[in-house]
Amino acid sequence: MTFEKPADTDTLRYLLGHGAEGETALKRFVLLSRLGVTRKGSFGNVAFFKNLLGRELDKYADLEELLQKGADALKVDYTVIRTGNLRLGPDSFMNPDSLAVAEDQLFEAKKKLLSVSLDDTEDGDTSRSDAADAILESLLRPEPSNKIFGILNKDGKERSTWDKIFSDL
Repeated sequence: MTFEKPADTDTLRYLLGHGAEGETALKRFVLLSRLGVTRKGSFGNVAFFKNLLGRELDKYADLEELLQKGADALKVDYTVIRTGNLRLGPDSFMNPDSLAVAEDQLFEAKKKLLSVSLDDTEDGDTSRSDAADAILESLLRPEPSNKIFGILNKDGKERSTWDKIFSDL
């Protein structure tokens, strides 16, 4: 289950609580969150200003905290993947705004490098396909279990393998 906007905490509580007390059918839970969650209270940075309208980062922070507590109580693994602004969705190339389409094509051509970090110190963009790959790879591998990390696309043509990316965590 993935949302592009923060889901309410009741939905997450329901998912974590599904099953007998202290048990769940879940083996691992992956939450897609946003970079800036840990910096939302620091005046002067991008995250602070993004959080002023709609309190979106507050909602993601609540979800991350609830997931960590719920996963610990149920003894299930979790992974939190923090992304930048999501780019290149299914509607990118159907957009009648040719400038927006050109910007997305330029982003896709230039931003091949995937930067992964345990620190929440940067802002930027993340392609939706890289976010989806990170979710899938997090479900298939043990290395990202019980970790929180951020992913951003950066200038560069070299692409690391997921083995290398997760070994750096």
